[in-house]
This record gives sequence, C-alpha cells and structure tokens, in this order.
Amino acid sequence: MDREELWRRLMLSAEQNVEYQKALQELKTVEEDYTALLESLSAEQREVLERYISACEEMDEALVFAAYQIGLSGNLH
Repeated sequence: MDREELWRRLMLSAEQNVEYQKALQELKTVEEDYTALLESLSAEQREVLERYISACEEMDEALVFAAYQIGLSGNLH
C-alpha cells in the first residue's frame, strides 16, 4: 500500500473514530487559549516549549509506528 492510500484510509478511520473525534474537539476548544499563551511568552520560552512538544510528538510517532509493526507481524501477545 502506498503512502497516499495509507493516509486516505487513516483519515477515513479518524473521521469515524469516536475517541479521535473527542480529542479533535478538545484541541479545537483549547487552541485559542494555547495560541494566546504562546504569544505571551518570550522567544526563548516559546523555543523551549516547542522543543518539548516536538519531543513528545516524536515519542508518540515512534510508539504508534512500533504498534503498527506489531500489528503487521501479528505479534499481539
């Protein structure tokens, strides 16, 4: 399966996934406050926060990829 097809299937799944939709609504709810807070920080503080969030996202992506690989191999013990 190519990346475009995988992405299309993932987005279709996300649209139907109740937990994902709840998380998306929560994100939309707090986004304006987050943006205001971010703008109130100094450039150095924003950099620290952005690096931290990026590190968290990278860990999540690595974990999701590991789960995907387990699913592909059928090793769901």
